[in-house]
Amino acid sequence: MQKTLFSLSLLAACALAQPMQAQTQPLMPAAELQRGMQGTCRTVFEGTAVEPFQFEIIDVMPGALGPRRDLILARLQGEKATYTGVVSGMSGSPCYINGRLIGALSYRFGAFTKEPIAGITPIQDMLALFDIPEAAPQTGPAAARTAQTLSARTAPTVVQALGGELKPIATPLSFSGFDPAVVDHYRSQLTQLGFAPMMASASGSGGHPKAPKQLEMGGAIAGQLVRGDISISGTGTVSYIEGDKVLAFGHPFFNSGHVRLPMATAYIHHILVSEMGSFKMAADGPEVGTITQDRLPAIYGHLNQRTPMIPVQLQLEDQTKVDPATLNFEVFQNPGYTPMMMAMSVHNALQSRLQYNLGGNLSLEGQLSIDGKTLPLQRFYSATPESETPMLAAQDLASTLSALWNNPFQQPRIEQVKLKFTFRPQTRIARIEDVWSEPAEARPGDSVHVYVRLRTYRNDTVLRSLKVQVPSDAPYGPALLLVSNGPQLDSLEDSLKTGYANYAQLLSDLGQRRASDRLYLKWVSEEPGAAVYSEIYPRLPLSIIETLDNAANYNTLMPLLRSPGTEYSVATDYDLQGENMVRLMVTPHGKILN
Repeated sequence: MQKTLFSLSLLAACALAQPMQAQTQPLMPAAELQRGMQGTCRTVFEGTAVEPFQFEIIDVMPGALGPRRDLILARLQGEKATYTGVVSGMSGSPCYINGRLIGALSYRFGAFTKEPIAGITPIQDMLALFDIPEAAPQTGPAAARTAQTLSARTAPTVVQALGGELKPIATPLSFSGFDPAVVDHYRSQLTQLGFAPMMASASGSGGHPKAPKQLEMGGAIAGQLVRGDISISGTGTVSYIEGDKVLAFGHPFFNSGHVRLPMATAYIHHILVSEMGSFKMAADGPEVGTITQDRLPAIYGHLNQRTPMIPVQLQLEDQTKVDPATLNFEVFQNPGYTPMMMAMSVHNALQSRLQYNLGGNLSLEGQLSIDGKTLPLQRFYSATPESETPMLAAQDLASTLSALWNNPFQQPRIEQVKLKFTFRPQTRIARIEDVWSEPAEARPGDSVHVYVRLRTYRNDTVLRSLKVQVPSDAPYGPALLLVSNGPQLDSLEDSLKTGYANYAQLLSDLGQRRASDRLYLKWVSEEPGAAVYSEIYPRLPLSIIETLDNAANYNTLMPLLRSPGTEYSVATDYDLQGENMVRLMVTPHGKILN
């Protein structure tokens, strides 16, 4: 047994072995470049072999990418480069003149051009990343953004030049084990982020079997976003290796600054040539290190490091438990992008399994293990044949993860995500149409009948009758009974909160989300109260509210005109929508309900 463990350890060490060409390269600064100089770049056109292709210097564009950020403008030459043009996946290809490294191929000029014009990021700008101290990825509101905000923040840098656009070469984003319809759903967002989404072959958790075991300059490199039974990875080219330090791409991946992203080798199936923009069809290989910096001049990482990922186990079965499916995969940890990658992965797992069913419903029983605690994930989703049930589940999970990374207290440590979905083909949607009580007048402590009329997706009427007690301390006068579904009641309460006092309060709140298949009835009194952070204090004397409402509590207190009270709930077996309210008079002579 010990010998077996030793052999496995030796294999793991070999997978993270030292790379080829680890020596320091002779460099040529951009200041020495002249128009007409010729040289060669190196990249992989197919398989794993690094091949040279020629280029000619057109000019150096001072400040093209910002203050003191120059760009070298070049024309690609040679049979292959002229045929393919500037290829997505060439990003980072090291370029040499007289054996001296000048930089990395990184930008392209326009579309439908008659000659392959490219931009080269000077090597000095890329080497500056060596001097940036390592740090954990940023957390908090500035980092956890929606995909739309991220698109605006990290959209490719575009330079107007010579009547066209000079922008980063798009990064091929390879999807393995994904339904093409799911990839198409996210395509516009991914394209705005500078990616070229494409389908890839399944490579398994260890990567493509023909991928190299180590990196080399000019070789293909991949950043692994998701890996396992399904995978998402972005491919580029290695620009520079010095010891365990690696530079690649010549432009950002996400432009996220400090990151922790698995760095892997890659195998190139083929270059698909197109006038719209050629791209490499790639599959990632084994992990060989960690990408730790993602900035304007390049991505930067270290060899021989392992990257912590979030393990996800997803089970899916129908109500008869016939042909159950289990998927295991890992998602990289990033404040801005993990929610999106998790949503895409869950959406795909469900869509691929349910693609022959229209509408229907999903019941989720799962858990999120975080910071030594367990957050329950229990949801019920239903959709019409015209909409997608998997999308509802994917968005909900992404919203929970965004809330965790949006916290201002600490970086969450997500240990595991376990999801079990049970599918039924029936559409189970109902809207709260009307609500009334009998009698309409009662004394404090009395019980009344509350009738709730639901309208189903098939336009059937469902009438629910509930016996509800009027709060024994209810003041005389009108009392309101709010009837709602769970998510809408959560949203209403969230609008009253001013934040969270601490991290534990956030976790507690996320673990107590209401269900959409339960009918909630909540008493609301015409008395003032206050919300302090996420806690709601009902029925407070005005003197206390006035005392609390001062400059010191300006950002943490919200005065309330009405106070929430006792809450009831009952299961319905429907994905409920909407809300309604009934008004009841509380008097000293109300009718008694037997």
